[in-house]
Parts: sequence; C-alpha cells; structure tokens
Amino acid sequence: MGKGGTDYKSFDKDWTSGKSPPEDYALDNFIRGNLYSIFMPARKAISLSAMEKIMKGAGANRVSDEAKEALREVLEELGEKIGKEADELSRHAGRRTIKADDVRMAARRQ
Repeated sequence: MGKGGTDYKSFDKDWTSGKSPPEDYALDNFIRGNLYSIFMPARKAISLSAMEKIMKGAGANRVSDEAKEALREVLEELGEKIGKEADELSRHAGRRTIKADDVRMAARRQ
C-alpha cells in the first residue's frame, strides 16, 4: 500500500463477517447489476416538474399529477421511438454516434 492510499483488500472486506470477498466479487456485482436492470422497472428519465413547466408554458394554470404522469409517459415513448430511429440513421451513415441531424430527421418521420 502506498502513501495516502487505501488498502483495497481491507477496504473490500465484508463488514458483517470480517471475511474478504470471493475472487469473482466484481463479476458477481456486475451480474447483479445487469439482472437488476433487466427485471426492475426502468426509472423515469423525465421529471414531473419538467412536465409541469411544459404545460404551464403552454398556458395551463394548474396541472394535476395524473396529467404530468400521462405527458411523461407519452414523451418518453415518443423519445424512445425517435432515439431508435436516430440510431438506425446514424448506423446507416456508417457512424456510431447519433448526431443532432439524425434526431431531427427521425422526429420528422414520426
């Protein structure tokens, strides 16, 4: 262990049993993380406060929580469709990076 560093072996010890983790500890955590993302519902990407700002900007005085949720669902679904289409356009152009023009073209196609 160097100066000011943390000894990773003592840092990674299981605090409940005092034992070091198994050799495949990192792999186990990786697998658990991927299983979590597969089986758990996706976290919403757009906040409800953003939905309220959009609707109030359109002229609404008051916005119910149900209306915010509904708009969020619609926009996330539309965003996912546009994202997939933009990805296809970028791959067709021989790129791995989605550019702003890909997004705009994909949005026009929806």
